[in-house]
Amino acid sequence: MREYKDPQRLVICDIEINEEIAVYKFQKLRDDKASGAGDLVQIFLSKIGNELAQPLARIYHKITYKMLSYRRETALQGAL
Repeated sequence: MREYKDPQRLVICDIEINEEIAVYKFQKLRDDKASGAGDLVQIFLSKIGNELAQPLARIYHKITYKMLSYRRETALQGAL
């Protein structure tokens, strides 16, 4: 993980999420902690986290790539 000097200026492009991190977070979900009606969501996510990790990481990377591209374009336009 990176160290950030100013957490107020942290944006989604600055956060790193990959398949390993997603799997780890899903595995950390506790079945004995309530998150909603009947704990269904928590139990469900902890059981299928391995299958969700790769698609979620891909979606995240596509979103951040587009955001970074947009930031570069607007920075270049501002420099002109």
